[in-house]
Amino acid sequence: MWLSILSSIVCFAIATILFTPYFRDFKIYQPISFYFLFQGFSSLLNFIVNEVWPGSTIMLFINSMGILIFGIYIIVYFYINYYKNDSNKK
Repeated sequence: MWLSILSSIVCFAIATILFTPYFRDFKIYQPISFYFLFQGFSSLLNFIVNEVWPGSTIMLFINSMGILIFGIYIIVYFYINYYKNDSNKK
């Protein structure tokens, strides 16, 4: 129980730290911070769903799909920012 709440607080803290001006020079700070926001909310929702419906696996499916979507988003973001910018410089 407390592990879910603690992990969501840690994820929210990491996302908040990534939005500070110090990390704005890091080009991929935005997708990674959105990923940690998603993980924080997912952890809290997983706790709530497991308290209401013990043994439910719907949040596992939602978390897996979210990780897949954010993984694709980060890969596309890398492609757009690094590969396309390097191709235009040549």
